[in-house]
Amino acid sequence: MCVSGRDLTEPKLAPDGAFVAFVATMAGSSAIVVVPTAGGPERMLTTLPLPAAGRGLGGGCFDWLPDGSGVVYAAVGGDLWLQAIDGGAVTRLTRHGTEARVEAPIVAPDASFAVYAVDQAQVWRCWLASDRPAERLDDGSADFCFDPAIASDGSAAMWTAWNVPDMPWDAARAQRLSFDDSRRDEMVGVGGVHQPRTTAGGTSTCVRDDTGWLNVWIGDRPVVDEPF
Repeated sequence: MCVSGRDLTEPKLAPDGAFVAFVATMAGSSAIVVVPTAGGPERMLTTLPLPAAGRGLGGGCFDWLPDGSGVVYAAVGGDLWLQAIDGGAVTRLTRHGTEARVEAPIVAPDASFAVYAVDQAQVWRCWLASDRPAERLDDGSADFCFDPAIASDGSAAMWTAWNVPDMPWDAARAQRLSFDDSRRDEMVGVGGVHQPRTTAGGTSTCVRDDTGWLNVWIGDRPVVDEPF
């Protein structure tokens, strides 16, 4: 699977386990490639527009549809696109324009929408099978926003946010927007709060460094005992 001269990033297993997708970059070009987990040849899933390949920081450039039928990916041209696993024409989902940097798409459990970051300063939602216009989710109170996530039941979006002059490892916080009642709240720790997510049962999880040691938190307590 690894060939000299290629840069491979962001491996992600399909929800049904049938494929592994990854971003392959070589000679200035990039593509999302899939390979069957049971064995078999690689297949280039995307052609144009090229995916915005990176190192997966802040959420990466693509996410699988929940049923494994395709991927939503951020392209070099500054928008989100939908590509079916069986090929065919790619579908444009947003129209932010070439000046925008779109990244970190995450697809809702029911595949009705995706949440993503724009210019690492805004969080947006777009609809996958609707003419509804994309909408901005954050309230503009943070200088930086990235690594968005969606609650396991699709009821809310969350992301990491922070303001200058702080650095993210010093004072990042997790912001959350509930879709049903437009309620906003924040998770603030002694140090930085990163990677907000929820468990399958809806409990909040994150990575925090309240004592100077990164630790996974579930709910209001750390998972690992602190060393000091």
